[in-house]
Amino acid sequence: YYTAIVGRRYNSSGAPAGPEFLVNTYTTQYQFEPRVRFGAGGAFVVTWDGYGPGDIQGIFARRYNATGTPLGGEFRVNSSVADYQAHASLATDPSGRFVIAWEDYALDGNEHGIFARRYDSAGVALADQFRVNTETPGNQKRPSVAADATGAFTVAWYNGPIGDGSYESVQARQFNSSGVALGSEFRVNTYTTGNQSYPNVVARGPGNFLVLWEGSGPQDVYGVFGQ
Repeated sequence: YYTAIVGRRYNSSGAPAGPEFLVNTYTTQYQFEPRVRFGAGGAFVVTWDGYGPGDIQGIFARRYNATGTPLGGEFRVNSSVADYQAHASLATDPSGRFVIAWEDYALDGNEHGIFARRYDSAGVALADQFRVNTETPGNQKRPSVAADATGAFTVAWYNGPIGDGSYESVQARQFNSSGVALGSEFRVNTYTTGNQSYPNVVARGPGNFLVLWEGSGPQDVYGVFGQ
């Protein structure tokens, strides 16, 4: 069977604000792993992985206004269709701009890499896709992106098998509101024994952010840690 991306809106009391609706307009094959974020005035963006126009396995998105009316059809986020792209993460800022990060299986030069693309509040790409990670040995996987009120954003992911000297480590990189990198990637975890993986990043005010991940730490052989 094939899968689709379906949504439903609710009001502040938790009551449905309309019926469920189909997000993807391309209905051939599979669509999966949706992410949704609100932007300016209750408008929202949905992104997902799967089959779509021009790519058999890519990253797609669709915009909606505050009443749930689509602002156009779905669109492909990744500009390169070599191999496949997956595991998208989405962040919006209060002005309605958004950034989508994903895991790419072809362009890193050494297996998996992390790529991203920025959009303005009208859904127009502000530039082509770009690579987030600066280290290319090993695999870079499962990005998480968060934007603060100024539009600056942070991307976190995990890297293995080289990373921090053990098998996997959590890495991150910061960008300003214009998409300019604020230095190279850096390791988030300080405990380097065992594996650290599957990060989740949250913006905590201008320039500040919190990263949570699962892995090994000094108090637990396998738990949830933060920095």
